Formats: sequence, C-alpha cells, structure tokens
Amino acid sequence: IASIKDAVVLLGFKAVRNLAMTVSVFDLFVGKTDRQNLRRGKWWRHSIDTALCARLIASQAAGVSPDEAYTAGLLHDIGKPLLDRYGGAPYEQVEDLMAQGIPELAAERQVYGCDHAEVGRAVSQHWGFPEKLVEAIGCHHAESADGLQDAPLTAVVVLANHVAHLLRQPDTPDTWWFELPAWIADTLQLSPQQLQSLYLGCEVEIQSSPMAALGR
Repeated sequence: IASIKDAVVLLGFKAVRNLAMTVSVFDLFVGKTDRQNLRRGKWWRHSIDTALCARLIASQAAGVSPDEAYTAGLLHDIGKPLLDRYGGAPYEQVEDLMAQGIPELAAERQVYGCDHAEVGRAVSQHWGFPEKLVEAIGCHHAESADGLQDAPLTAVVVLANHVAHLLRQPDTPDTWWFELPAWIADTLQLSPQQLQSLYLGCEVEIQSSPMAALGR
C-alpha cells in the first residue's frame, strides 16, 4: 500500500477510518514510566478488544450501527488514562483500594472525586460526539436501561466490555451471561444460545483481526 487511496481501495473506507481513529487515540494511553505503560497498555488492549467485540455484536443487533459501536467500544474507558494523567494522583491508588475489595468505580470516586465513566461522558461531550455515543461511553457500567435514550447501543457496549474482559481470563464459566444485567439480553433480544455464539464469534474476531495487533 503506497498511498491513502490504495489503502481505501484495498481495505475499504470504513476500515481505514477506524484504523486512523484507533491510531489517533493511542497517544492517550502512552505512559511516562514503565509502570504507567504496563497499566495503560492493558487498558489499550482492552479498548481494542471491546471495540472489535462491539462492532461484531452490533452487526447482529437490529438498529445499531457497527461503526458507532466500534467508536464507543474503543473510547468507553478513555476516562481511565485521563484520570491517571490529569487527576492529581496515580491510578495505582485506585488499584490499591480495589485490592482491598472496593469496587472500581467507588475506588475512583474515593481517589479522584469522580469515576472514569463520568470523565468519559464529559470528554466525549466536549469533543462534540452525538448524544447516543456520549451516553454509551458514559453508561457502559449501567445496571438498568432506565433513563437511556439509546438503550441498544449502550447495551452493545456493556456486553462488549463484559465479553472482552472474559476473553482475557483463563477460565470462563459456561453460564457467564448470568453475570450480565438482565436488561442487556432483553434490550438486544438475545437468548443464552445467541449470547454464547456471539462470545465465540468475538473470540475469533479478536484473534484474527489485524486491528487487534494494535493492542499487543
């Protein structure tokens, strides 16, 4: 590939656009120390995984744009490196609290006065994103669909986030979907069999996608 034009012809415009966006976001995940790089590297890998999972899940969900799902998945945790960079305290303080059994969002609020989902919502609003993307980024830990304007897109990102975490664990329970908030399957109208099929599809997508190489 010798030019952008060649890349568009070979890969397609959407693929090139997604690649360009992914690369442009990468700088936010670069740390100044080895410890920061290790932590942010894990966040970056998870963001890529979630974006790929979200795109695949959206392709099977009625009324959800795979491209919007990819964007929301890629940026769903953007608040974490921003807190780590600009929050006035290293994120390891959050990790120390989590090691004591305090949930992630509660630990972030204790250290920073806000959590990464709230920061992600504020930043995506500042960037002028459509409200449904802002909502999906800010509500990717939502326990219910109450108050959501675009529940399907947010549900896709919540599910993609969950699946992406599971795929990096050594063992996944056969009934992993029991851990999901009930509104996810209800909103996307997915049976346990369909959820398992999507899980396996996401696993293949992460293993085979060239985009996943950006997260390694």
